[in-house]
Amino acid sequence: MSRRTIAVINHKGGVGKSTIAANLSGLLAAKGARVLLVDLDPQGNQRVLLGYRGSPHDDAGWGVVQAVYADEPFTVLRDIRPRLDVIPGGTKLDALTAIAHTPAATELPGGGVPGSFAAKLEQLAAGYDFVFLDCPPRITLLQEAALRAARYLLIPVTTDALAWDGITGVGPMVRKAREHNPALTYLGVVIFKSMATASAYRGSTREKLGELGDTVPLFEAYIRHSEAAAAEASTRGQLAHEVAADAVTLTRARLAALRKRATGQDVPLPATLTKTSRSVAHDYEQLMAELISRINAHETGE
Repeated sequence: MSRRTIAVINHKGGVGKSTIAANLSGLLAAKGARVLLVDLDPQGNQRVLLGYRGSPHDDAGWGVVQAVYADEPFTVLRDIRPRLDVIPGGTKLDALTAIAHTPAATELPGGGVPGSFAAKLEQLAAGYDFVFLDCPPRITLLQEAALRAARYLLIPVTTDALAWDGITGVGPMVRKAREHNPALTYLGVVIFKSMATASAYRGSTREKLGELGDTVPLFEAYIRHSEAAAAEASTRGQLAHEVAADAVTLTRARLAALRKRATGQDVPLPATLTKTSRSVAHDYEQLMAELISRINAHETGE
């Protein structure tokens, strides 16, 4: 278990786990931290979010399998962004489930696949300021491995009622994981794809969290809903803060072109990006700041 390893988890799919893990990882790296992002989802969505799809070094998770079972080094894609490294995921991660049901699995470090993954990752994590684990949906062996390796939990949720069911399902797994990883701590729940005016939902979510029987706080920061901003980020293989920076640059270029056209010059008019990209980027800035504050407060109290 690494000091600042954060599992981004919810049993429900489509709640923003991969998107939040990618954006927080990239933003922290942009601010100067050394960050490792581990894609533990067989869907391998990080290759799209971070734009490394098609890389010859993207092994679809086979490096994770080899690290856990054969004690080989993880496959690490270096500097996907400056100071951001990625361990790729994908369909080959499913092999870990098959391995877990073999007699040889009990001979792995930690007594099985989750323990072996945690031990191997701890060696690598020492070289990073933050490690993010992008967890798959559903209760799987990969979620168990993430909970064994993590220090903190970040749980995204949407306004969909099924997403709440995904939160309640995490609790029993956390209690089981604490038998081997007693330091496992909730950082909190963050609302994803929120309407800026959805204060009533945030209030009801806070009330529901109080019924879980564990200390699971709600982040004040939230990630607003913007289909346009999400589509631009996905198409461009960029993170929210990168799209926002390009939006500013393109807006300035367009204004400059319009001024030239006003003087009769025949110049092309650059396209622009949606203005909401800057608002979404600001949301991630707020979430990052709150996340760091909570981690610092927890470490100070230890």
